[in-house]
Amino acid sequence: MPEQELPGRYLTYTELEQFKMDCPLCGITVNLIQFSEHLRDDVKRIRNEILKI
Repeated sequence: MPEQELPGRYLTYTELEQFKMDCPLCGITVNLIQFSEHLRDDVKRIRNEILKI
């Protein structure tokens, strides 16, 4: 019996605000709207620290 694919959908803005997760780099809890900006800032900080070495 073949696997049946479940229909997908985009999350609403409210769902993006309500879904919380911990940043894997620093542990701060952010929602999905904040996550990409927060992660970009973490990566920038880590790159700067590496360049100092």
